[in-house]
Amino acid sequence: MREYELGPIVAERILTVEGNPSTQIRALMGTPRIGAENGDYVCPIQIIGFGDEEVRGIYGVDAFQALQLGMQMIGMELYVKLNRKLGGKIRWNNQLDLGFPLPDSVIEFGPEHPRNTQ
Repeated sequence: MREYELGPIVAERILTVEGNPSTQIRALMGTPRIGAENGDYVCPIQIIGFGDEEVRGIYGVDAFQALQLGMQMIGMELYVKLNRKLGGKIRWNNQLDLGFPLPDSVIEFGPEHPRNTQ
């Protein structure tokens, strides 16, 4: 498996865990850069505070697509993986909506889905 460096951080979001305000989860996004021989870009992402904290490289055909797919990957990690482990208690500004997009294939895990607002 390839290892990635986060590099210069372009964006950071601090999330909390309901009932445990001292626990912080940091979502970090590095600056996209050319990361493949064919000229595709890679956007490094990392979630710190819960989980494996591994830096992942998300590829796109240009920097914008790499950023967009990186945002979706952070959303999937938070909503689908970590929030399920934490019983749905991750919050951003005390809200269920963590502010990250989800691809259509996993949209039912997001905050706007009826099964999550009951």
